[in-house]
Amino acid sequence: MCACIADWPKLIQNIHANLSPGGWAEFQDFDLEYYSDDGSLKEEHDVMVWDRLFLSAAGKTGREVSPGPRFEAWVRDAGFRGVLHRKFKFPIGSWPRDPVLKEVGLYNLMQIENGLEAFTLRLFTGMLGWQPEEAEALLAKVRKDLRDKSIHAYVNL
Repeated sequence: MCACIADWPKLIQNIHANLSPGGWAEFQDFDLEYYSDDGSLKEEHDVMVWDRLFLSAAGKTGREVSPGPRFEAWVRDAGFRGVLHRKFKFPIGSWPRDPVLKEVGLYNLMQIENGLEAFTLRLFTGMLGWQPEEAEALLAKVRKDLRDKSIHAYVNL
């Protein structure tokens, strides 16, 4: 739901107010910032250049781009009790050794690649003033980085 909800705290407060006693709600979403625990993802990688620009452009919409890290505070502020906050590393690509994480990483890579042009072009041309050709050139490099098994990138869910 990244950048789709205009006012997350208000939505969460409305959910809390409309739950029956004893009811519960579950919220999950990404932190769209890319991470690497082993230093294999560097600021100069094209995928990181893209991620920084993407987050900046999406932030200009006035919507929360990475709601995941903020859910716990919003949920507590809305009055929920017994809050459990869990964070999961969601790999990008086939680099993990663990077979389950490798499969998750491949699915994540597939969904990123399938939507990369769609969710980049609108933001880069509309919010950053890029020409479509400029964005496409960067995206070609981003795809290469995304497939590079030596880059151990992930997002948090």
